[in-house]
Amino acid sequence: MATPRIKAILRGSGRNYYLKLLSAKPANLIAYWPLWEASGSVANDFSGNARHGAYTGVTLGEIGIGDGRTCPWWDGIAQNDRVNIYSTGLASAVSFSEGSIMVWAKVNSAAVWTDAVNRIMFSLNSGGGESIYMDKLDASSIRFNYTGNGVTRNYALPGLSDIDWMCVAFTWSVVNAECKCYKDGVLVQTLLAPDPWTGSLWVDGANIGQVYVGAGNNWHGWLAHAAMWNTPLTETQVANLAAL
Repeated sequence: MATPRIKAILRGSGRNYYLKLLSAKPANLIAYWPLWEASGSVANDFSGNARHGAYTGVTLGEIGIGDGRTCPWWDGIAQNDRVNIYSTGLASAVSFSEGSIMVWAKVNSAAVWTDAVNRIMFSLNSGGGESIYMDKLDASSIRFNYTGNGVTRNYALPGLSDIDWMCVAFTWSVVNAECKCYKDGVLVQTLLAPDPWTGSLWVDGANIGQVYVGAGNNWHGWLAHAAMWNTPLTETQVANLAAL
């Protein structure tokens, strides 16, 4: 039986998903990597800011979220599987006081949820202990984390077994005094205000599908449509981006 996303692509809906993402707070969109390249080593930034990433190790051209596009696959074994999104432009644009990250993710199989390995979806690191990331925790959970100035705000959403695509998003705001965690467009947890980084983005510490260059904790499955903003998206905007 066709899944809802397969039915959507057969109907033609969702084909312009990327336009929907580009229209979500476009003035605050730092970078957007659709990850739909079929070959090559460049993960193009479609925000217009030319903050391109670099593919290493992943298999390109896999079936995507149901928008008629492709995406990369991580084998979950090789430590070099990643999309390195660091650039000096990205480092200067990231706001550690106000921001959002988002990515679509799909595990390789149900067994990934219980493989006792932390698996990164989206990760930003200072190299000095400060971090913002979303990952699959080692016990059927998705974790959302903001660590800055020695203060950690995090939440693990438990009891997951999804084998279809998930839209995962995390926002932070000093002004609003909160961090928000989302799965499939639904707010699942609100955390206390972030304590902004005192450091800066590390050259090896901005990656999709890996915690940092040369480390493990690789994703095992597929990732697509990763994006960053320098403002927190609203609940309505996150819900809209979680639908084709």
